[in-house]
Amino acid sequence: MWSDKRVDLTGYHGRKIYNKHYVQPEKSSRCTLIISGFAYTMESPFLYYSKMAAFNSGSDVLMVDFEYNRNIDFLDVGDSEKDLWFETEIDSLFEWLLGSGYSGFTLIGKSLGTTVMFKLLERLESGYSRNCEVDSIKGVGSVPKISHLVWLTPGTFSREIYAYLAMTETPSFLVYGSKDDYSPQVLVETVKNNKVVDIYQVEGANHALETGAMDKDIQNLGDYTVRLEKFIK
Repeated sequence: MWSDKRVDLTGYHGRKIYNKHYVQPEKSSRCTLIISGFAYTMESPFLYYSKMAAFNSGSDVLMVDFEYNRNIDFLDVGDSEKDLWFETEIDSLFEWLLGSGYSGFTLIGKSLGTTVMFKLLERLESGYSRNCEVDSIKGVGSVPKISHLVWLTPGTFSREIYAYLAMTETPSFLVYGSKDDYSPQVLVETVKNNKVVDIYQVEGANHALETGAMDKDIQNLGDYTVRLEKFIK
C-alpha cells in the first residue's frame, strides 16, 4: 500500500499548491506527475484510475490540483495577473521536478493540466524558467528523463500541443472525445503520422470524456485504463 504525503509547492503570493504524493513501500526512482484540469479534480475518474495504473506499475505518483476554479482571489483578478499567477506556479512545479531526486518521469495532464505539461516541457527543453536556470537548482545532478506523456483532452493550448505532438520523439498517448471542440479532426490529422503517438478517440464524448450514457462511459474508462497500463509499462 502507498504512503500518502505532500510536497512543498509554493505558489503565487506564497500560497500552498494542493497536492498528494503517493510513495511506494520500496524506494522508486520514477515518478508519475498527474496534473488536474480546471474543474476536473484528482479524484475524477480518468485521473483516479491514472493514479492507480501508475502506482501499480511501480512508480511513485504526485498529483497536483491548482484549484483555480475554487480560488476566489484568482477568479477576481484580471487576465494579465492570472497569467502571471499561472506561470509563477508552473515555475514552482518545474523547480520541484528538477530537485525531486527522481531520475525519470511520466507526465499525465487533463485539459488545463496538458497546458501545464506543455509549459514544463518548454522549460525542460530550454533549461530555464523565469526564476532559475536548471543548473542552479539545489540538489540537481542531471535533468530527469521524461519517458512517457499522456495528454487527456488538450484544452486552450490545443493548437500548440498538437504541433508539439506532430514532432515529438517522446512516446505519447493522446486521448480526446469525438465531440470535443478543442480537438477538431483537422488537428488530430496532423499527428497521425508520428509513430510514437498512440491516439484514442472516445466516440461520442465531450471535453469531459463523457457521452451522456453511463454504461458507455464506464466502458470507455475501462478501455482507457487498460491502454494506459500497456503504454506506461
